[in-house]
Amino acid sequence: MESDDAIERALAPLRPITYQKVPVEGRWRKPPFPDHVLDGRTMAVVCEDPGIALLGVDRDGGEVLIVDADEGAQPVNRSAARLVACAEVFRKSCREAKRAEDDDEELEAIAARTLAAFAEIDPDAVRDENQVWSVAAEELGYGM
Repeated sequence: MESDDAIERALAPLRPITYQKVPVEGRWRKPPFPDHVLDGRTMAVVCEDPGIALLGVDRDGGEVLIVDADEGAQPVNRSAARLVACAEVFRKSCREAKRAEDDDEELEAIAARTLAAFAEIDPDAVRDENQVWSVAAEELGYGM
């Protein structure tokens, strides 16, 4: 079972957590994390945008999920540690994209490298083009 202490230790390298580190809107929480139950799964809520979405860590398996009213639960990463690893890649890629500014070819190359790095860390995190890390990589390619 994923305790609040274990989740917090895993997320610690990201503190303070911002959208520039993890492209998820909302307020990042510190322990004690409230629980959210969906389809029999209990998740520790680590980030919440009230009424819109929440990011949770499955208490049993450790998977990180994003839950919104329209889509239900969607996978983000297989673990909080993989979330941190993807966030580190994202942060580095954002800096590269900022330096590339209006160079469309370079921005596209950064996006492709970023997506490949995410896939190496956690293939499930970019299995679908609408997942958090897939969208983040795509937006880098647009200079966003």
